[in-house]
Amino acid sequence: MSETTQGVVARVRVEDRLREAEAFWQGTLDSLSSHVAILDEHGTIIAVNAAWRRFARSEGGDSDYIGSNYIAVCRAATDPLATGRRPGARRDTPRLSERAPD
Repeated sequence: MSETTQGVVARVRVEDRLREAEAFWQGTLDSLSSHVAILDEHGTIIAVNAAWRRFARSEGGDSDYIGSNYIAVCRAATDPLATGRRPGARRDTPRLSERAPD
């Protein structure tokens, strides 16, 4: 095999391993039932799990928000003008009970 061919074969193997690692990592993230967003040092969403995507869709989102700033996404989600909700409108979300367990 020529040196160029060996280089190409080595690169393809590395790319295959990277794809396998990414699939494993995403599968692990998707196995979590909580909504998970991974942020970079600037607060930009760089990865999300399946629960996050489902929640975003259920709230009328048309994106998984990868590439968006997490704080901006949260502010938009709570801004009635951004979400089309009226101030004080009731949402069907679970609330923590104020009653202590017996």
